[in-house]
Amino acid sequence: MKPSWAAKAGSTDDQVWLEFSEGGVWKCCYAWSTGGATSQTVWPTMNKIWIRWKVGARTSAGWGPWSDYAEFRFSNPTRS
Repeated sequence: MKPSWAAKAGSTDDQVWLEFSEGGVWKCCYAWSTGGATSQTVWPTMNKIWIRWKVGARTSAGWGPWSDYAEFRFSNPTRS
């Protein structure tokens, strides 16, 4: 999967937070700074799970607020 987002005007870096749901509890799976990239390829090691992610941007004024979460179900048809 390849989450992507629109660059915020004046942004110098973005931070992405990716979580998965296990038993109804959201757990952090990946967190990274992008260095200004607007997409990142990740391959979850689990199958048939709900995933959500959010992005925060850094400008010359510092880190801004997190975006709303984007949520989807990940299902790899080649894995059981």
